[in-house]
Amino acid sequence: MERNILLAALCLLVHTLSFSQNPIEIKYDVDPIGSYIVYCVNSDFCTYTVTIDLAGVSNLKANVNLPYQTEVKPGNHKLFDLRPVTLNIVSTFKVHYTYFKGCINPDVKPDFIYLLPIGKGKETEAFQYEYESFSPKDPEPKDWYAIGLKVKFGDTVYAARRGIIAGMKDTTELQLSDYGNSVDDKFIEIVHDDCSFGRYELLSETFVKLGQSVEAGDPIGLAGGEKSTMGPQIRFSVHYNSEQQLGGNQEEGISLKKYWAYVPLIFCTSESKRTKLIKGHKYTDLQPDSVITQEMNNSQIKKWKKNKNHPMPIYLTPTFAVKNVGGNEYSVIDNKTLKLPDSLTKTTKDIANYITSNFFTDDERVRAIFIWVAMNIQYDIDNMFALNFHEKKEEKISKSLKTRKGICENYATLFNDICLNSGIKSYVIEGYTKQNGFTDYIPHAWCAAFIDSSWYMFDPTWGSGYISNAKFYKKIDNEYFKANPSTFIKTHMPFDFLWQFLYYPVTNQEFYQGNTQQNKTKPFFNYADSIQAFDKQDEMEQLVYSADRIERNGKKNSLIFDRLQNIRLEIEQARQRRTINLYNSAVADLNAGINIYNDFIQYRNKQFLPMKTDPEIQGMIDSADKIFKEAKIKLSELTNTDENTDRMLNQLTKSIDDAAIQVKEQQDWLKIYLKKGKSERKSMFYNRKVTL
Repeated sequence: MERNILLAALCLLVHTLSFSQNPIEIKYDVDPIGSYIVYCVNSDFCTYTVTIDLAGVSNLKANVNLPYQTEVKPGNHKLFDLRPVTLNIVSTFKVHYTYFKGCINPDVKPDFIYLLPIGKGKETEAFQYEYESFSPKDPEPKDWYAIGLKVKFGDTVYAARRGIIAGMKDTTELQLSDYGNSVDDKFIEIVHDDCSFGRYELLSETFVKLGQSVEAGDPIGLAGGEKSTMGPQIRFSVHYNSEQQLGGNQEEGISLKKYWAYVPLIFCTSESKRTKLIKGHKYTDLQPDSVITQEMNNSQIKKWKKNKNHPMPIYLTPTFAVKNVGGNEYSVIDNKTLKLPDSLTKTTKDIANYITSNFFTDDERVRAIFIWVAMNIQYDIDNMFALNFHEKKEEKISKSLKTRKGICENYATLFNDICLNSGIKSYVIEGYTKQNGFTDYIPHAWCAAFIDSSWYMFDPTWGSGYISNAKFYKKIDNEYFKANPSTFIKTHMPFDFLWQFLYYPVTNQEFYQGNTQQNKTKPFFNYADSIQAFDKQDEMEQLVYSADRIERNGKKNSLIFDRLQNIRLEIEQARQRRTINLYNSAVADLNAGINIYNDFIQYRNKQFLPMKTDPEIQGMIDSADKIFKEAKIKLSELTNTDENTDRMLNQLTKSIDDAAIQVKEQQDWLKIYLKKGKSERKSMFYNRKVTL
């Protein structure tokens, strides 16, 4: 008699899954009853249009019509829900999605007045490019319009309209008549408020960074095109997305130009405040305040007028050196570090590789890391209150390396990750600070690193400069480099006293009072042993012990209270992740055990041919039994769960028990089979029932 093969399939609970890489990622969270919350992560600096469809959908219903198309601004955004039709039934689906840069139907302003990007009072001769596509199948974009402006090589290029830097590349993309591209030419793309994109091409140098806001008339780069047959020039155009088809092939990089429509531009010149450029004519740039501020609100206009006489900073690849003023003992290290090529600063690993290749002691390396971060990251005043301890480390690092801007958490995370990649033990520390006797009302982040058998403190944010009259000034302050913990505690108070690195920790009350000296009448705290224990703890244990230390040190202010509440929330989230992971692991064990059981049944149905040894046959069914027992152990670790989770656990436990019963039947049958001789064994394949 052939045995029926036991088949089972369960839906795995997955906390977060992703399907793609930057700039657009589709992810989902799932709750214990099997509902999926689908959301999109846009890590770029402009709006994208995303189209999502599902395949292989089973036992799920979306709360939107599919395929679903929507605009997604930078950041995380919920898209829709998938809810189970019937609880405790397998749910399956696959996600297919495409995306393109820009809005679905942008309300572009055709009568918008642009500045000439050549600078106030400068003259240029205009010409227009003809469109040439890469493929004859590509139709000419709607209203094709791209102008060329003759300039001198190296002339400053200015923003023709306010917006955000959304793209920068090393070479131009469109083929143009009368122009041979040079690999040295660069371009900048600025996204405007109406979701159109201004492209400034044939640049020899750029002054801006991705994500940076610019106003009309701000300098953004230098003119190039010296290898052009028409000489140095700026090419400028404004395009937007047009006639996108729902569900069509719109992935980034797949000839999106055929979906572009162009704006026939109107410029403000000395000849006319509403000028349409004519080929071969000369024009002089005019920059009246009314044109520059036409998209600003009243507060923005007020701020712009206040700063109009203070030109914006120009961000070039650093070529500065740190002079040995006043006997700077680090000048040799600093100057060598600042020669790090910009091409090697895309990731912290690349930066660390340069540092470890050029410096050979931890003392030298940590200085190089500190000075690189402090000199290359500008403090982001506009977002100084936007501290987000929950943002992923990778996002903090990527953002600061792309924009060369950040706040304390970006400085600290960047410093810490380069240290770790350089083989230096380091931690990011969260807390609050005191300056000039005043305790700050926003949290702060800094670092500690283990150098030459001792712990030292580092604040690359405070060490990079200072703020005065709402402006950031770059000035290295070595007081915040490699500071002694007993000195550092005067100004920097960690939420968790473990990270004071002191044998007699200072309480929050004492910090407020300025009593930060070591009081040896207190109980001794072995922070070194506690850090070793911390490193061995899992995420849940680290959070639980940290919450206890924070509470014991006194909830002196709202910052401490908020951090404690956040940690408790993190504990609950960690507990949920642990539940999900154990459940998923038990499901995986069940499915693995069933697969092994099925293999055994198929082998038995073939009367154990091709032949295996008796121990090998016994091992097949025993391994399934072992896996089921391991699954039950994992489920036994789940306690204090809610009603819905209990219901799912009971279902899974029953599935494991049912499978284990069938495995036990096969083990009992095999026990008798292996005791029989060769002739008797064959007859057992035809018995309907086996008894011991």
